[in-house]
Amino acid sequence: MRNKRAHFFLFSALILLGSSIPSSSIPSSFILGFDKIIHFIEYTVFGILGIRSNYKIFNSVNIFILSFGLVFCVFDELWQSTIPGRDSSFYDVIADYSGLIFSLFLYKYIRKIIK
Repeated sequence: MRNKRAHFFLFSALILLGSSIPSSSIPSSFILGFDKIIHFIEYTVFGILGIRSNYKIFNSVNIFILSFGLVFCVFDELWQSTIPGRDSSFYDVIADYSGLIFSLFLYKYIRKIIK
């Protein structure tokens, strides 16, 4: 698939799908181990795909990523709180948003190396 916007929105749907899994279906070692790291990595990928989709608000894809990403992080946590056995956490939102910010720096660094 060559459509970069489709990649971004499909990954967004995948995040929500993962948040829809009841806690009884997730191994306990997975939950206790690397929860914040997984959130960070998940939203780093989300940010990079968002940058590549080239959506712009106020002529800046970075503003789009930071604003839409924050809304999506909060929505994801609120959605997760409606799933049986799952709860939302402010610290998960912080890990998610940190991944988004990291994705901006990572993408800029990678583009600088490639040029």
